[in-house]
Amino acid sequence: MNTHLEDIYNFEKEALELISKNGHKNVNYIEKLQEFNSLNNITEKEVYQLALSSEKLPKQYYSEKQFGYFNVTLVNNEYFNMQIYIMNDIHTEVHNHAFNGAFKLLAGEAVHKTFQWEESERIDSAVHFGKLSETNSIKFSTGDSCSIQLHTIHQILRIADINITLILIDKKSTPKSAMNGYFLPPSLYIENLDLSDDFKRKIYCLSILIETNQKFFDEELKIFISKRNTLELFSLATRFNSYALEQEYKDDTRKSIIDATLVELKSRNLFHYLEGYFKYIKSQDRKLRFLKS
Repeated sequence: MNTHLEDIYNFEKEALELISKNGHKNVNYIEKLQEFNSLNNITEKEVYQLALSSEKLPKQYYSEKQFGYFNVTLVNNEYFNMQIYIMNDIHTEVHNHAFNGAFKLLAGEAVHKTFQWEESERIDSAVHFGKLSETNSIKFSTGDSCSIQLHTIHQILRIADINITLILIDKKSTPKSAMNGYFLPPSLYIENLDLSDDFKRKIYCLSILIETNQKFFDEELKIFISKRNTLELFSLATRFNSYALEQEYKDDTRKSIIDATLVELKSRNLFHYLEGYFKYIKSQDRKLRFLKS
């Protein structure tokens, strides 16, 4: 058996024995991860081998294109699941989680930031306006770990070209009704509502049109965008990624659709909510370039 896979199965076995002996509420997952060092400095190739070596992978947490360059769920039992992500140098959104758990950086280097949120108004049922403030910033290296608390707001800025992260989700302590979402600093919070299959399939259809008939594409895009609700427009403008749409798109497709979306937001007098966010993105890029240098 693959040595790393054996280590993971042993981790699961020991954790389940601990749960059986002491009860689920008395198991400290962050402590368990801090002690679990056999996967530190794992390589990309070894992660792929982990997936291929498994006799049968458990039910996967994300689709194959939905999160990271590559993701795989290796443990999924009654009490917790364990996932490994290979991430390129794109950093995460500012977001909160609908679960308790922990994560560990297996390879790479990153900055972990936490935030607090004060709401002042609702723009839409799922779009909130307020103030997001940074509370802490810590540099993470290989082997470092951190707990994930229900509704804690955080962001991971990746400094290394490749980061490999292990995430453990505590399934028993997570309320079924827990809601999460993502933040657009400094003043927007958008709830994580799944975009409809109708919406995602039509975006894919538009992406094909842009490569075959630009004029027809422009006409259909304008009609499509005009029919979007506020949540869909903000999602297109700020979250045109595989996490939301379950597929990556070419840069020219993204630009065409995002540009049309921004025009529509301006026509509805909603664009001003995003101006602070675009300034924030530029400032973050400058900070990351400094950290990498």
